[in-house]
Amino acid sequence: MTVGTTSARIEARLAPLLGPNMARNATRTFCQRTLQMEPAALTPADVPRLLAALRPALRTLLGAATAEHLLDEITREFQ
Repeated sequence: MTVGTTSARIEARLAPLLGPNMARNATRTFCQRTLQMEPAALTPADVPRLLAALRPALRTLLGAATAEHLLDEITREFQ
């Protein structure tokens, strides 16, 4: 099992493609705006909603195929 907070684990998955700062900012922004919570409060049960909110931005930044592959990997990690 991977160690770290849920938000840190998501940031770690996003960072190779977005860079660490953008990964952290995206996670924070979408947690606050979409889920109305701080990233530290994010639980595995919140991940599907967070990923759904991130999907359009990731598809724009990374392309549809890469974004969907990344989202699938993150989804599997939290199942």
